[in-house]
Amino acid sequence: MRSSWSMICPPRHGQESRVAANVGSFEFQRVDIRDARALESVVKTHAKADVVLHLAAQVAVTTSVTEPRHDFEVNALGTFNVLEACENTPKTPS
Repeated sequence: MRSSWSMICPPRHGQESRVAANVGSFEFQRVDIRDARALESVVKTHAKADVVLHLAAQVAVTTSVTEPRHDFEVNALGTFNVLEACENTPKTPS
C-alpha cells in the first residue's frame, strides 16, 4: 500500500496492529457497523480518505449458528452500510 494514502478503518477487534504494520498513516474509528447513521457520519467526517477498510466481521461459525440474526446484521447489513456510506459521501479532493 502507498504510505501516502489517507485511510479510515472500522476495525474488527485486534486488527489495529496488523493494519498498522502495513500502512503508513491511518486512523481507526470505532463504530457499530450496524449503525448506518453513525457509520455515514464517520465516513463524511473523513471525505478526503482514499481508502475505507471494512474489517468488522463476525467470523465465528458457532456464533453464526447460535446467533444467526447478529451474524447477518454484522456481516451482510454491516457491509451494505459501509458501501452505502461511501456511495453517499462524495470524495473531497485532498
